[in-house]
Amino acid sequence: MRVKWVGALCLFLLVTACGPKDSKDVISDLTDRSEHLESYTSHGTMTINNGQEPQTIDIEVWYQKPNMYRVALTNTKKHITQILLKNKNGVYVLTPHLKKSFRFQSDWPLNSGQIYLYQSILQNVITDPKRQFSAEKNDYRFDVATNNDYHRTWVKQQIWLDQDYLPKRVNILDENNQVMVQLKYDRFKLNTSFDKDAFDMERNLRGLPENTKQTMADSQQTLSAVTPGYLPKGSRLVDEETIQGSQGPIVIMRFTGKQPFTLTQRLVKSKEVSTSMKGDPIDLHDAAGVWMKFATQQHLSWTVDGKDFELIGNIPLEEMKKIANSVDDQTEK
Repeated sequence: MRVKWVGALCLFLLVTACGPKDSKDVISDLTDRSEHLESYTSHGTMTINNGQEPQTIDIEVWYQKPNMYRVALTNTKKHITQILLKNKNGVYVLTPHLKKSFRFQSDWPLNSGQIYLYQSILQNVITDPKRQFSAEKNDYRFDVATNNDYHRTWVKQQIWLDQDYLPKRVNILDENNQVMVQLKYDRFKLNTSFDKDAFDMERNLRGLPENTKQTMADSQQTLSAVTPGYLPKGSRLVDEETIQGSQGPIVIMRFTGKQPFTLTQRLVKSKEVSTSMKGDPIDLHDAAGVWMKFATQQHLSWTVDGKDFELIGNIPLEEMKKIANSVDDQTEK
């Protein structure tokens, strides 16, 4: 009888020891994972709700310790891929189908808060002292504050991790608890082995995805200027002119208002551009942009539909993003 009682007690202790982990245990495990992360690959679909037709972006991420990143962003509607690349030479925005590269200096992705980066997800959970935790049937769920200076209207994240702490889904909500962005992961693998040149700029620029080859003709189109669909309150177009640059015509639009700005447009050319200036990659609805600051002026550049756009002015980045996204919306018409 005593043997049966001891056996039952051991079974009870074993079961309880393997029961659901509490928040403290999980945070300890996530901290350890973050500190010892060697490499990973992931794939998912991000949907951006911008008040009009939702934008869907296919996202593939490669990471290798200590600071090698490759993020392929594919617009599923236009079948165009751009690549954010970080290696020992700097940070690049690559547009493979146009054979275009732009290299700049950046601390990216430190403190960037992008939800498609596993490190950002882990840090958002670990560093939020007001995090809310719940252990669901097959997942761990966290409600945390956002950590992204480029999206002031994004205030909260909902993060689902599986029981191995791999990401399954992330929602970004505004102050009204409306889902602004949703990312669903369908693949995630830790401790991935990469080719020696996996993060080489030339290899990634040459690796033209098959489904984007038809857009090579974009750079041969006639330049047709696009007016932004969104303007900051009090802003208006006061001047538009076309000048002849060394590589073709350039349309310059000047806007007046409380915070004047200039928008330039030109046909994209296959080229390699490098600058020693510091900047940050910026996620736009249809493209990856580069944001830089010069004294009192801010500069946002991006490529979409075979055109290079540059937005210059002393206006908040959030407003610049709205203008840029409204330009992209206009180019779809």
